[in-house]
Amino acid sequence: MSISNNIGTRKTARSLTVLLALAFLALSVIVLLISSGLQLFFNFQTQRRFVASQQQLIAREAASTVAGFVQGKFSELDAAAKLGVRLSTSPEEQKRVLDNLLGLDPAFRQVVLLDLQGQELIRNSRLSQLTAGQLAERIGSDMLAQVRQGNRQVSSVYIDDITSEPLIIMAVPVTNVFGDPQGILLAEVNLKFMWDLVDRLQVGETGLAYVVDKQGRLIAFSDISRVLRGENVGWFIIG
Repeated sequence: MSISNNIGTRKTARSLTVLLALAFLALSVIVLLISSGLQLFFNFQTQRRFVASQQQLIAREAASTVAGFVQGKFSELDAAAKLGVRLSTSPEEQKRVLDNLLGLDPAFRQVVLLDLQGQELIRNSRLSQLTAGQLAERIGSDMLAQVRQGNRQVSSVYIDDITSEPLIIMAVPVTNVFGDPQGILLAEVNLKFMWDLVDRLQVGETGLAYVVDKQGRLIAFSDISRVLRGENVGWFIIG
């Protein structure tokens, strides 16, 4: 009877040992899985933050390039308005200044001098008389009113019907030596450089880069057909 009890006790002990070993093994596997899962999650989050920061850096650089382009054009127009194209100068001198503007920067397609009523005084253009547009009519009375008050203005982006290039109109006030407004200087500016800018941007292996205006309209993207359709992407992601 004693021998049977000892055998039963040893079997019970071995069973408990095996059960404890299996329980420890199962617990170790669970802990390992949880640890690996957490590590993968944190690695994913870190990688995601890194990619997001890289995309933000690329976007800031692109935005800075565009802003610098626009500011540079404003500086050129301001210099012309303040130094040479005042309404007190002769028409010959005014035309010479407009000629210099076109020669200075190939992004200028047309430059126009208006009086305060919005009537065209002098125009210089790279386009033929048939294709040259009425810039004052395109920007509208509200924008002209802002310029008369001394504010620089930029129109919405539009697409040329013939060349399919994105364009804007920039306007600066023309003042006399006392700073009183005398007229308005307009310039039609080609933004095609942004197409080249977007083509050079690399956003990961499958990322997309595009430029929109303040209304969300697409003005630069690798798929030019979507730009020409005037697609608005302000409320969704291009896919």
